[in-house]
Amino acid sequence: MVPSVVKEASGLFTITSILMMHLKKAHKDSVFHCTVEYSLPNNIIKQIQSDTFSINLHYPSEKATFSLLNSEPVKEFDDVKMLCQTDGNPQPEFEFYKDGEDFEKGVSEGSLTLKNVRRSDAGLYKCSAIDFDNLDANLRGEINLTVHYIDPLSVIPKGPLSAMQGDMVELQCKPEIEEAVDGVVDKEGDMVTLSCSAQGHPAPQFTWTPSGTQSVTVAGNKVVSTVKLEANAAILTNGVTCKASNSHGEDLRPFKVYINQAMKTDSPNDAGRADKHQGGSSGVVIAVVVCVLLLLILVGLIYFLNKKGKLPCGKKDKKDVASGEVNNDIVVEMKTDKANEEAGLLNKPTGQQ
Repeated sequence: MVPSVVKEASGLFTITSILMMHLKKAHKDSVFHCTVEYSLPNNIIKQIQSDTFSINLHYPSEKATFSLLNSEPVKEFDDVKMLCQTDGNPQPEFEFYKDGEDFEKGVSEGSLTLKNVRRSDAGLYKCSAIDFDNLDANLRGEINLTVHYIDPLSVIPKGPLSAMQGDMVELQCKPEIEEAVDGVVDKEGDMVTLSCSAQGHPAPQFTWTPSGTQSVTVAGNKVVSTVKLEANAAILTNGVTCKASNSHGEDLRPFKVYINQAMKTDSPNDAGRADKHQGGSSGVVIAVVVCVLLLLILVGLIYFLNKKGKLPCGKKDKKDVASGEVNNDIVVEMKTDKANEEAGLLNKPTGQQ
């Protein structure tokens, strides 16, 4: 501080104090004023203060901030305002974009205003700027905008509903699970994968009964839960249940798991049994053919021996009959026509011979 005192011709004094300082970025929000202290008779001391003032200090930017100015959660059809600013002065020019698309409408002095937002407006918004006094500064900011919404609801019980005045009426409103797709396996014991998707906010939590290896993915405004489990006998009989729930309610969706009938008909076990049956039938046919061949050979052998006269059974029977030894058993003698003719010739008279 440099003070100075000047005595005027009127006898009064003009007192001046000059403050000299090297301003830094830390002084950007400083408010200045000066105080004059003077004395009056009877040792009375008083003070008087000047008006306050601040300094428009220019300094380069080092970082940027991107903030959402809405104080309440953003719902569909709300107006949204986002502000991007740096820690420098003056503020540089800003650019706003989402998914690589620049915004021109709604941009003013570092702010971006969106009118009547839809659920499709949710996503990652970015802002960026360049300060030519500090080109090395990374002046970028991001906001992940969430738009709350609600789809047409199903209310249980369905209206119209009549009630007496003073009665208690309970209505249930669900977050909704999309249609379920049943599972198909080739055979019992195979692994089956089922997917259950739901929409709601806050994001729904999933519970599978029975449980398995579960994974959750987010596709836009939809949450998808996938479970992988073994298609045992209980699951093939009772199926699987998916439950989606959040703080506003829950919803259940059953899944059926069944065996592919085409695969069941043409299963390897059936093919094996068919091959086995075919193999057994072939064995029976071969055995019958062999037996027939053996029988034909046996018949041929008997016929050959009979033609040669080497079978003793016929001669023995003839001898027994000729000697008059007749057993109680019935004896049948087979004779050919030629033998009968010879016997007839022997019985004719001598002249006829």
